[in-house]
Amino acid sequence: MKIRLFHSIQSQLAQQVSNYNLLAFMGIFAVLSLLALPLLQGAEVTAKSNSHEKKAETEIAPHIAKMLKEIETGKAILLDVREQEEWDAGHLELADLVPLSKLKEGYKPKLETSKKRIYLHCRSGNRVNTAKPLLQKKGFKDVVALKEGFNQLRAMGLKATVPSNKQQ
Repeated sequence: MKIRLFHSIQSQLAQQVSNYNLLAFMGIFAVLSLLALPLLQGAEVTAKSNSHEKKAETEIAPHIAKMLKEIETGKAILLDVREQEEWDAGHLELADLVPLSKLKEGYKPKLETSKKRIYLHCRSGNRVNTAKPLLQKKGFKDVVALKEGFNQLRAMGLKATVPSNKQQ
């Protein structure tokens, strides 16, 4: 009787260990499958060491691509609100200069923009936030302040006119 009881307990224990091993194996398999899935779909699995990773320099952000298309089709214009000296040191070929200092003095650009969107850019993306409400107060309704500055837009591939001694 004791031997039978011992064998019964041993059998139950072996079954539980077997079930535990099966569950452990299934869990490990599931985790490995989830890790391998992006690789099987052609994506790369990368560990992000820095939460503020920059985009590749040649990658154009979707909103910039939209802006370029709108400018190309005549639905929008791009204004540079930097100062004349900055403009002379280099500017985007698509842009027109309307310095923030002139806007603050009350200058109203003579633009045919009644139905065009106005995109604004500056050096770092700060002055556009001052220029936008100034233009809106002057009657320009569809004004977009780009967060990207001149150098970022150049890095995305927008063509710029830069004096030969400033091209680096």
